[in-house]
Amino acid sequence: MSQHQLQILIVDDEPRQRRGVAALVRQLRPDYIVHEAINGQEALEISLAYSINLVLTDIQMPVMNGMEYIKQVRISHSELRIVLITVYDEFQYVQQAIRLGVMDYMIKPVTSEQLLPLLENIELEYRQHQIRLEQQQSLSRQLAKLEPVYQEHLLYRWVTGSLNKEEQQECQSYFHQEAPISIWLMCRIESAPSEETLWKIQLREYLHTIVNDQVDLYYTGMDDSDDPLIIIVQWPQEWQDHHRQECRNSVMDALQYWQVQHDMDIRTGEGILLIAPDDTESVHLAYRSAEVALEKQFYEDTSSWQIASSCEQDRSYAQLLSFGYTSTALIESVILKKEPVGVQQELDNLLMQLSAERPSVPFLKYHLLQILLPCIQHPGPGMEQSVRDRYRQRLETVIRESARMMDLRKRLLALLGEWIEQIDTSRISKSDQAMLECREYLEQHYSEDLGLDEVAGRFYYNPSYFSLLFKSHFGTSFTDYVQRLRMQHARTLLLETNERVAEIGQRVGYRDIKYFAKVFKKTFLYTPEEYRRQFRRSVTAAESVNEGGVTRSGVD
Repeated sequence: MSQHQLQILIVDDEPRQRRGVAALVRQLRPDYIVHEAINGQEALEISLAYSINLVLTDIQMPVMNGMEYIKQVRISHSELRIVLITVYDEFQYVQQAIRLGVMDYMIKPVTSEQLLPLLENIELEYRQHQIRLEQQQSLSRQLAKLEPVYQEHLLYRWVTGSLNKEEQQECQSYFHQEAPISIWLMCRIESAPSEETLWKIQLREYLHTIVNDQVDLYYTGMDDSDDPLIIIVQWPQEWQDHHRQECRNSVMDALQYWQVQHDMDIRTGEGILLIAPDDTESVHLAYRSAEVALEKQFYEDTSSWQIASSCEQDRSYAQLLSFGYTSTALIESVILKKEPVGVQQELDNLLMQLSAERPSVPFLKYHLLQILLPCIQHPGPGMEQSVRDRYRQRLETVIRESARMMDLRKRLLALLGEWIEQIDTSRISKSDQAMLECREYLEQHYSEDLGLDEVAGRFYYNPSYFSLLFKSHFGTSFTDYVQRLRMQHARTLLLETNERVAEIGQRVGYRDIKYFAKVFKKTFLYTPEEYRRQFRRSVTAAESVNEGGVTRSGVD
C-alpha cells in the first residue's frame, strides 16, 4: 500500500450522515480505502480485521456507543487515531474523549474545511511513521548482520583471555551454565590457490551439516586464513566420554572426505575438557592446551587430530624462551664458503637447538628468521638488492608456511642451496670474504677487549683502510658494531637466564656496571632491570613473524 492509500473507518448509525462523510472523504482523497460501520460493535470488528489509520465515530449509537467502542479498541490498538463526530458540544464529552486518547472532535455536519486539515495531518503522521519504521528495520537488519561479527570478536577475546568482567558475563550467556565445552583449533596445512581465503567459511558450513543438532558449535578466528580456525564445542550435559568420542570420530571421518574434495590438509588440536567454563582464565588455559596439542604436530608425525593432556595446560611462555643457538656467524660462514654438507650440518644443529625445549611454533619461527635473515641480507656488495629482497621474501614465506619440522628443514635446505648458487654467480670479492671472517671472529670474541687496530692487524689491513672497508660492508662503524653486538647478547641473557645484571655485563665485555647500564638504556630505552621485568614474559614478538617485521641476531 502506498502512503496515500490510507484506510478510514466511518462509524454512525444514521445512514445519511455516515454516507455523507464517506463520500466527502472519497472526494478529497480518491485513493483512500473507506470502511463504514453502523455501531460500535461493527466498528470494533472492522478495526480488528483491517489496518485502520483513522476512525471518525459518532457517540450515541445502538448496541455499542462511541465511547464504549473507544474503550474496547484501545485494548489492542492503543495508537489508533480517533476523531469524534457529534452534535454534542458539551464539556463532559470533551473531558471523556481526552481521557480515552481521542485525537480531536468535530461538530456535525462535517465539512471539507473541517476534514481536509485532519486528513493532511494524518497523512503527515503516516509518512513520518513509515520513515521511522523503515529506519528501525534498516537498523535491525544492520544489527543482525553485525551480531555474528560481534559475537565472533567477543569469543576470540574470551578464549585468548582478554575480556573484562562485563564482557565475560555477556560471553557466558551464549552457553548453558553446566554444559562442558572443548576448544578445537583447526589449521590449514596445504590448499589449492582458490581455497586461500574461503576455507574457513566452507569448513564451518560443512561441519554444521555433520554435527547437525548433536552439539553447539561457535566459531571465531575467521579473519586470517593462515591462523587456526577456533571452534568452541558445547557438549550436551548428559553426554559421557564415549558420546563425545563418537561425535569426534564422525567429524574426523567427514574431515578426511572434505580434505580430499578441497585438496587440503587440516590438522586439529583439541584442548582439555572444561566441565564448567565459569571464568576466563580456565577457558584461556583450555585454549593454550589446544595450541600446544596443535604445535605437537609440528614437531612429530602424529595423528591429524591431537587431544591435549591435562599437564599441557600449564605450559607457560616463560618455559619456551630458552634457546641455546643465538649466533648467525656459523651458518652464514658455511653458506658463503659454499659448503652444502656444512650448511646441512649447521641447519640441523640450529633446528635441533631451537626445538630442544619444544617452544611454541611462532617463537621458534621468529628466532629462526632472526638467525637466517642476515645470511641473505648481507652477502656483500656483489649481490643486487632486488635479488636479496626476492630471496628474503622467499625465506619468510618458507618459514611462515611450513607446517611440520621435517617440511621446514627440507624447504630451507632447498632454498639455501639455491642461495649458494646465487652467491657463486655474484663473485664475492676477497674483501667480502675477509669481512665474513672478521664477523665470525667478532661473534666469538665480542666479550674481549677488542680494538680496531688489533682486529685490522689480525686480517692484515691498515687500520684506516680497514675502518672504511668495515663501514662499507656492515653500514656502521667498528666501535658501534661491537657495542650493538654486545647489547644484543646482553638482551638475550637478560631474557633467557636468571643471572645478575652485573654478571651479564661482565660476560658481554663490560667491567664497569654503571657504564654497561648506561649503554643498554641508550640502546633499548630501558635499564637492564626494567627491560627484564617488561619483556621477560612478553609474547608479542612472536606475532611479528607473520608480518616479517623481525630483527637479525647479533646486530639489528
